[in-house]
Amino acid sequence: MSYGFLHGTEVETGFGLRTIERLVPGDRILTLAGKLARVVWVGHTQLSAREVARAPGVQPVRLRAGTLTENAPCRDLIMAPTQEIVLCDGPGQAETRVIAAKALLCGTDRLPVLHDLRFTQLMLEQDGFMLVGSVWCPSMTATASDESVGYETQMAKMRLAG
Repeated sequence: MSYGFLHGTEVETGFGLRTIERLVPGDRILTLAGKLARVVWVGHTQLSAREVARAPGVQPVRLRAGTLTENAPCRDLIMAPTQEIVLCDGPGQAETRVIAAKALLCGTDRLPVLHDLRFTQLMLEQDGFMLVGSVWCPSMTATASDESVGYETQMAKMRLAG
């Protein structure tokens, strides 16, 4: 299960960077295809520090700057350990792999939780990967055939597994 993105995470929109918690339905998000996809739903989840202590699988991880490429992420990025990220160089790259942040054995640290965690989930009108904190991440889509991901994400997962 993915809780979404921690509040404070920046997302590339049609009007520049905005923090995830400020996005509303109708906003447009930049996708890996180089297009803007409309946000159709925004959800919020809050976990208390006590809840996180009882479920260490949700303890956030820090993806250190430059872990994926020289410029990605461009600064440390805090995310849920189940948050999926895309391993690719950017628009137009043929090979795309999707992995959970916790699968990166180097370049991540588990962070202590001293306060409540607030997450935001986005659902886009079309399938795609969005630029979140300078890292490409799969989006939830309104046309998804499973609970949380659309066709493009499922295909990338199958390529990774195969």
